[in-house]
Amino acid sequence: QKSMTKKTVILTNHSLRYYAGSELTTFELAREFLRRDWDVYVACFELSPAIKDLFKPLEISWINLGEEQFPLTNCNVDLVWGHHFTTFDRLFAHHRIQSEKSVFVSLSPFEPLESPPIYANNLSAIGANSIENFNTLTQQGFPSERIFLFENSVSEDYFSLQPRKKSDSPCSIAVISNHVPNEIRELKGNNEQISIDFYGFEYQSVLITKEILSQYDL
Repeated sequence: QKSMTKKTVILTNHSLRYYAGSELTTFELAREFLRRDWDVYVACFELSPAIKDLFKPLEISWINLGEEQFPLTNCNVDLVWGHHFTTFDRLFAHHRIQSEKSVFVSLSPFEPLESPPIYANNLSAIGANSIENFNTLTQQGFPSERIFLFENSVSEDYFSLQPRKKSDSPCSIAVISNHVPNEIRELKGNNEQISIDFYGFEYQSVLITKEILSQYDL
């Protein structure tokens, strides 16, 4: 049930399966709203055990958008903040959720699910994660004054790494990407003097922490 004293936010993402961009953005948003003492619900169509474990310490509430039963039926929440138009369709059109404010944030200028819903101009605001995405949305006809730039970010603790002396020729490199270019893959096989570790879908799929980053020169 919604708290009588705290504000309530529903964060949405089409699926929460991998350590990928929209999943981690949703995770950071959940942490920030909890830090501000909000009640947090996270809504998605698909949830993997790994990502559920990632969120577990936050003690948020889950909403399975694939189920007919909805925990907040006839409840007026303070904010819906989400990604992927499918989640907004499910909440507003199917479950008829009522929200004081509604913010859709597009995390990509080329992924179909990142396109704003057709009723986006009736939402409180539209966000874009980059200036390129901002420009794409304006080209699609959305008024620039209704779009705010909400750039990719990480939490402050990532900037608390102790400075270390950097070598002109780094010997240990971390490549963090779910889409590693071929020329980077080839670099690993062509240079025996450099240790290169890959993190992503095809390699080590883990949450990147400052402890992991501290192991590398670059």
